[in-house]
Amino acid sequence: MTADSPETGTTEWLRAGFSTVDAQTFIDAGVPLAVAQKWTDVGFEPDDAVGYIDKNVPPEEAADLREREIELWQITRTDTGYEVELEPWQKDPVEQLPKSIEAGSFGLRLWSSVPWNDEHLEHEVSFTWDGQHTVEWSVLSGAGLSVMSEVSFSGLASWPDGKHVIVAYTGGDGGQGYDEFGNAAPSVGDPNGAKDPQQWVRLATSLVGLTEELLNSGIEPCDEFAYEYRRCADDQWFEFNDMFRLYLANVGADGTLPDFGEWLKAALAEGTYEIP
Repeated sequence: MTADSPETGTTEWLRAGFSTVDAQTFIDAGVPLAVAQKWTDVGFEPDDAVGYIDKNVPPEEAADLREREIELWQITRTDTGYEVELEPWQKDPVEQLPKSIEAGSFGLRLWSSVPWNDEHLEHEVSFTWDGQHTVEWSVLSGAGLSVMSEVSFSGLASWPDGKHVIVAYTGGDGGQGYDEFGNAAPSVGDPNGAKDPQQWVRLATSLVGLTEELLNSGIEPCDEFAYEYRRCADDQWFEFNDMFRLYLANVGADGTLPDFGEWLKAALAEGTYEIP
């Protein structure tokens, strides 16, 4: 009996704290006691440990794969180790973006779990960035499903103070609103100014979270929010996003802005604009 081969009996396994059944599982698979202990130390059941061992996966790396919800069937043993075939939702979304973000249009796909059937819902997120602090965005949820199952939201997002993101949104079936994401600006922590793709993934994730919340709760009606507005002085018409851009023009030297809802309410009350 050596440290490099499994013991033929279970006495030493029992002394090490293994049950008879667990010990036999490792013994039948030809796993030495010392190796088995490494797997149980990181929390693997014997059957799972044997599966990873058969595929050349070390215990620490197996623990990382499990944390990432990568299943054993996705792993293939190779002559030099192992390979992993990832599902789309398991891949790092930052890989979909350029290494440095520039002004213009770009997008990525994110996934969220569907709690009632353990499946994943795809979200197509699109951006058109002006290169400064404002971006047009859209989220199409249920991409790849039937047209009747797809739900879209779009709008504008801006971070004039370089930290907080103010978001205006319109639902594909109507309804408008706005929200704010604290410390979610793509420029946060980036001395080059919103060039880091990881920060855009973070913003995209926040937008998907917002749209999922709106899908669940609905867009709360507000008297000041409408699809169109008329400027009374010259009879010009503005859509909701246009009004948000006019609002952004009021930014102070320090990047501060009044509340969008209050600004819009005041503009309507003063008679500068009206909702037809």
